[in-house]
Amino acid sequence: MKGTGTVWKRGKTKVKSIIICAGWVLFYLIIQLAIQLGMSVFAVHQGMDEDFIVMQWIMNNMLLMTLISNILFIAAAVLFHKIRKVNVFEEWKMKKIPVKSYVLPCAAAFLFSMAFSFFTFQTSMENALPIQTSAEYYNEKIPFLGLFLMIINLLVMAPAAEEVLCRGIMVTQLRKGFSLTAAVVISSVIFGLIHIPAGGFSLAAAAAVIGIILGTVYVRTGSLYAAFAAHLAANLPDFIFKLFPWMNHILKYALAGVFSLLFAGCMLLWMRKDETTE
Repeated sequence: MKGTGTVWKRGKTKVKSIIICAGWVLFYLIIQLAIQLGMSVFAVHQGMDEDFIVMQWIMNNMLLMTLISNILFIAAAVLFHKIRKVNVFEEWKMKKIPVKSYVLPCAAAFLFSMAFSFFTFQTSMENALPIQTSAEYYNEKIPFLGLFLMIINLLVMAPAAEEVLCRGIMVTQLRKGFSLTAAVVISSVIFGLIHIPAGGFSLAAAAAVIGIILGTVYVRTGSLYAAFAAHLAANLPDFIFKLFPWMNHILKYALAGVFSLLFAGCMLLWMRKDETTE
């Protein structure tokens, strides 16, 4: 009977941790939808009656909406934990680590992202068009404003919000009912799924793998800052590949292979090193 009670308790803990994570993901998505709805209402209030004009206006302002939604999510997550009197620095493991501990994790994340970018180079990702359209729109308004907003979004706010959600909150909650490995894998799958709107299933699959890398960084270093830095490094190719107007298939696959080998070597080297763990 005691064994049955223990199994039941563990099962209940697992279900509870999954429900909490699902709730946070839903909250994250609701904020994004609420911002889009608010912008739509504002557009109609400004006299944009036709649906096509409203949708175009929303696409033009996608960068601004993404920035606002990420800021609101982080603020809401911090406020929620403060109300519960939880120290987010301890809860999310926002621990400072030596600078040298950032090098290999960031390099590994960057190299994997570069390999994926070469594999998918010149592959159409229609889901990503709104961000490109928005950047071009702001660049026309003020030179380099679109680029500036992309840098703030992709290298600061998006990594910050997603690391708080998928590592700080999810891994912390999931490990209460699952093994640490399972917690990292489950959070990584969810991390991949929330990237479907940004780049379809191809990006979602790559994001899931990146999620495992970032989760490993989070666990091995015991620092959300390290996971954030690696996430930033993984997003850098989004800017680098704008410099490549064309590349033949042989070259792009060759470079993808080279970066894949460099990534594997970097991960092997890093995994052999001693790291501070949770």
